[in-house]
Formats: sequence, structure tokens, C-alpha cells
Amino acid sequence: MNSDILNIIVTAVVGLISTAIGAIASYKGAKGQIEIQREAIEEQKEALAKKEEENMMFVRRMVEAFIIDEIESNYLKISSIREYLEKNYVDFKSNTTPQVTYRKDFQTEEFDRLKYDLIKFQSTLINKIKDFYHALFILEHKEQLNQITEQEFLFLRESLIFANQIIAIRKELIYSQEM
Repeated sequence: MNSDILNIIVTAVVGLISTAIGAIASYKGAKGQIEIQREAIEEQKEALAKKEEENMMFVRRMVEAFIIDEIESNYLKISSIREYLEKNYVDFKSNTTPQVTYRKDFQTEEFDRLKYDLIKFQSTLINKIKDFYHALFILEHKEQLNQITEQEFLFLRESLIFANQIIAIRKELIYSQEM
């Protein structure tokens, strides 16, 4: 009987040791897999960040090469109404006479050509550019300036502020490159 008990004890100890070794090996294997997954995720994040940076550089080049000239040209065409849009809406409505005119022959060819490429990229710059061209659309479809609603007025004012800022930045860059 002694040998049977000893045999059971030895079998149990061997079973426990092999179970412990299996558990440790499984833990180390899972830990290794987790580390491999982390590294893969980090590589994907880095690749995505690099792609986003490349996309933004592409967008900036398109804007600088094509659209900024068009924005500046259109901005100059509506310069006669800027003083009205700098007021608050009540003053605007009371001081805007039907005779206030502005040129409606806006250039949109470059934007129209590139807008389907630009829409693929989400950025504040792209959204503001789209807003500026929408502001031109509003102005183009109003018979007279005093027909602008308060919401359109605020939208136009913000779009003109953006156009002024982007033109000023461009001029500053050109000036700094000449130095």
C-alpha cells in the first residue's frame, strides 16, 4: 500500500509541476504576443501620422499654388462691401442702401477643379476655404447687399476675416523670402 500512495504522490507532484510549467509558458507566450501587437499598433499609428502630415503638406501646396490667388482676387472684388460687414448687423441694415454694389464675377475655377481632392482631407483650413467660396455663392445670388440675412451677414464677415488673414500671411511669407 505504501508504494501505491507514493506512486499517487509522485504522479500528483509531476502533474502540478507540468501544469505550472505550462502556465508559465502560456503567460510568457501571451505576454510576447501582446508586445508584438503593441509594436504593430505603434507602427500603424506612426504610419498614419506620417500619411496625415503628407496629406496636409499636399493640401497646403495646392492652396498655395492654386487657390490663394483666386481667394485674393475674389477678396479684392468685394472690398467695397468690407466696411459694411465690419459693422454690427443692425447698423449694417440701417446703413446699407440698395445702391451698394460689388463685383459678382468671382473666380472659382481653381477651387472647382480641386474641391473634390480637398474634401478628402479634413482640416480647419479646408473648412474655412469652403466657407469662403460659399460666402461668394451667397453674394453672387443676392440682388442687393441689403437682402442679406443676419446669419448670412455673420457668415460673410467671418469668411472675409479668414480671407484677409490668409492673404496677410501669404504677403508676410513672400516678404520674408525676399529678405
